[in-house]
Amino acid sequence: MTEIHEFLTAELPKSPRDLALPERRIAQRNSLSLRANLTIPGRSILPGRILDISRGGASMIMPFELSSGQQCYIDFELEACGDTSAFHIAAEVRYSVELDKRRFRVGLRFGEMDEKTTELIDALLHSSLK
Repeated sequence: MTEIHEFLTAELPKSPRDLALPERRIAQRNSLSLRANLTIPGRSILPGRILDISRGGASMIMPFELSSGQQCYIDFELEACGDTSAFHIAAEVRYSVELDKRRFRVGLRFGEMDEKTTELIDALLHSSLK
């Protein structure tokens, strides 16, 4: 049996973003722009840019598409008050979306982090809110 539904054009979403989908993130992400490298163990080191970050993950602009489930490391440095902190965070690729022929937006979920890294990310998140 086939069901038929009629809709007025005004009732239809204009894009996928118009759909009311529930937020799946556990932690709030904050926007920033930061150079970083993404290391795929045994394969390559790719330059990229972090667009946003939270305690649980980040999204980056990368020059190549990455496979969902790919294990990697995000490496970046922050300098504040004369001190430089280096981050080396294990992550998993959750999605990779083509923006244009040379850029992909890649969503990453962080793996386990040590206490120092968690504290540094918390400080970064609080400073970017101001």
